[in-house]
Amino acid sequence: RRVLPRIIPLSAEILDEARTLLDGYRGMQPHQAISVAAYQCVGATGLCSYDTSFDKVGEIRRMLPEQIVDESVHVHQG
Repeated sequence: RRVLPRIIPLSAEILDEARTLLDGYRGMQPHQAISVAAYQCVGATGLCSYDTSFDKVGEIRRMLPEQIVDESVHVHQG
């Protein structure tokens, strides 16, 4: 698991992928598509959010902040 402690600059690649996501997922909002596309473009497989609408996106796994903390504690104690 890797946490991205940086800002991901928008690129044509991200915007193209966001457009593809918007075309594929009915009801997805542009800001959600851009977020998922940005994470994908840097190789992330998950995101931290309370927004359950990310659950319908098969390309990325949504985790709750509590899950991130719990997994981190488990890994470091483990």
